[in-house]
Amino acid sequence: MNKKTIIISIIIISFGIIRYLLNPTGCDTGDCENGKGSYIYWNEDYYVGEFKDGKRHGQGKYFGDNFIYEGEWKDGKKNGYGVEEKDNGEKYSGEWKDGEEEGIGKLFYQDGQLKGIGEFENGKEVGEWVLYFENGEIQSKLHFKKGVVDGEFYGFDRNTREIIRGFIKDGVKEGKWTLYNESESIIEDQLYEDDNLHERILYNVDGQIEEVEYYTEGKFIRNTKYIYFEHGNIKEKQNYKNGKLDGERILYNEDGQIEKEQFYKDGLLIEKWNLLLK
Repeated sequence: MNKKTIIISIIIISFGIIRYLLNPTGCDTGDCENGKGSYIYWNEDYYVGEFKDGKRHGQGKYFGDNFIYEGEWKDGKKNGYGVEEKDNGEKYSGEWKDGEEEGIGKLFYQDGQLKGIGEFENGKEVGEWVLYFENGEIQSKLHFKKGVVDGEFYGFDRNTREIIRGFIKDGVKEGKWTLYNESESIIEDQLYEDDNLHERILYNVDGQIEEVEYYTEGKFIRNTKYIYFEHGNIKEKQNYKNGKLDGERILYNEDGQIEKEQFYKDGLLIEKWNLLLK
C-alpha cells in the first residue's frame, strides 16, 4: 500500500468517525431488543415502536429518506396493515407482506382525496385498478399483470363521460382504440401494432368516415378523404400522399353509383374513366 493510498484511507475513516460522533446510530431510547423504543440507523433513518429479538416487530413508525411508514411490522419487515406517505404528500394505505404491498390497497392525493384503488401481489399491481381525479370522479379503469398495464383501458373526463377506450398488452397499445366526444359519439378510431400507430379513422358528426390516415411504424404515410352529399350518400373518395392527390379518386352520383374514376400521381391527373352509362 503506497503512501497516497494510506492517506486517502485515513481521511475516509476519519470522516466516518466524525459523522458517527455527530450522528450516533443504534438504540436511542427505550428497549430496542424486546419492547418499545426508538432506533437511529446508519443512513439516518429513524424508527419508533415495538421490537422483538432486536427487530422491528409489532406497531411502529419508520422515518425514511423520502417516506414515512406507520403500521405493523414482523421480523423487521412491513407486515399487516400500514400507511406509507411519500415526501410529496401522497399516501398508500393497505396490507403488506414481507415488506411489499399485498392485497387491496388505496392511493391518496396530498389532500387525502382518493387517487386509486386496486390489488397488489408481491408489491406489484395486478387485476383491475380504478384511478380518480382530484375532484373524486373516475379518471380511468385499467388492468395490470405483475405490475405492467395489460388488458382493457377506459378513460373518462372530469364529468365521468367516457372519452377513450382501448387495449394494452405488456404495457404498450395494441389493437383498436376509440375516442368519443362530449355526446359519447365516436369521433376517432386508432389501430395500433406493438405501440405503433398503424391507422387512424376520423368520423364526421353523422358517424360517417371522413378521413383515414395510414402510418408505418408510427410515421404518417398517406391518407384517404371521403366527401358526402347532404342526404348522406358518398360523393367522392380521394387518396393523398404528401398533401397531394395521389392514387385513385372516385366520384359518385347521388344514388351512390360510381360516375367517374381518376388516377393521380404527385397531384397530377394521369388517367380518367367515365363509367356511368348514360
